[in-house]
Amino acid sequence: SCSFTPKSSTSYVVVDMSAKYECPAGASGNDDYFSTLTVNGPAGTEIGFSYQRFSTTAGGDRSGVLFPVIGRYTNSSTSTISVCANVRRGTSDDNISFDAGNASSMTMIITEIGR
Repeated sequence: SCSFTPKSSTSYVVVDMSAKYECPAGASGNDDYFSTLTVNGPAGTEIGFSYQRFSTTAGGDRSGVLFPVIGRYTNSSTSTISVCANVRRGTSDDNISFDAGNASSMTMIITEIGR
């Protein structure tokens, strides 16, 4: 998550979240995950969404789909907002891993646009 204080009370806040992740070698197929961007906490307003199905059979993929995820929030005040990137399992039994130890492997870009 990241805190952001808008300069204008009438703006759009555009969020672009990228992350390096992988489903480890040897994991069984048919795992799925959801990624979301939310404003005002993990259970807040959803502004971006993606879904990925890891599969060794037809109909899935093993490449980057969860991220990047992009969303837009219609801002109405200059109060600080909390922007969260979230990932949750669907019907998965395998873990995905994020390279959180590398500062360049996760990037959240927040842009405020006047309206």
